[in-house]
Amino acid sequence: MQNNETTDLHAQYVRQTVESGVPPLELRYTAINDCYSKMPVAYRTATFVNSVVMGVLRQEEFSFATNVTETGVRLAKWNILEAVRHLEAFANAGRHVEWISVRCPIALAMNVDLYEWMQAVIAESGLKDPSKLCLEFPQSLLFCKESKARLSVLDMKLLKVRTMLSGVGGVDCPTARLTAIPVDMALLDEATTALTNDRNKPNVVPTMVQYLKSMRVDVIANGVSDDDQIRTLNRAECIGYTTAKDYRGTTEQGARRMTLAQAIEQREEEKY
Repeated sequence: MQNNETTDLHAQYVRQTVESGVPPLELRYTAINDCYSKMPVAYRTATFVNSVVMGVLRQEEFSFATNVTETGVRLAKWNILEAVRHLEAFANAGRHVEWISVRCPIALAMNVDLYEWMQAVIAESGLKDPSKLCLEFPQSLLFCKESKARLSVLDMKLLKVRTMLSGVGGVDCPTARLTAIPVDMALLDEATTALTNDRNKPNVVPTMVQYLKSMRVDVIANGVSDDDQIRTLNRAECIGYTTAKDYRGTTEQGARRMTLAQAIEQREEEKY
């Protein structure tokens, strides 16, 4: 009886959230800017859970509970289908977006046949250009069974779906394992990005970028705080960056967690 009451109460809360006009799940956007033009070229997304009971939950607040579960896999599917729908919205608005990343649990790479699963999702979504989609995995993927993680990443290359690993360069990240698990892109840990232009450690970030590039991994710096860092990253051939909360540069940047409408309204580099 108690389980039924809990289920009914949960359904009531969901219904109240929907009736309020607020979507229960929502993708929010962080711009990935080109290091040379400082204009947005791609976007990283995060899922927000909206509830009349708990308010707004950011993905960072619940990802630990979904990272190795079937719930995380189902959420990843929703993320992908929503991102594909949003790609169409960007295109219809005349925006040129290279790709959109969606956060995925390690369960997606380790517990399912990712090739078949992704094929089915691409077919369901009607995605015409898989290279517009990027699956972002946490750096904990590097601690998983190497052969399975490697196969999942290589299978995405066959489908032309991009892959990215976040938290790279962190104190507990076994970066060398990227030689065996060859994702397309690495998102530097914010603490590592913060060392850019550190007078006591001036070569750490440029060396890290070149090290990753030697493994044929493109690098994005997460959380730059000023324009000097952007210039250093550009010289190091980092392909992009996101801004920190305390960004103090002179270039206009979007909010760290934009709605789709806000992301679409961003200015971009003119294409000739």
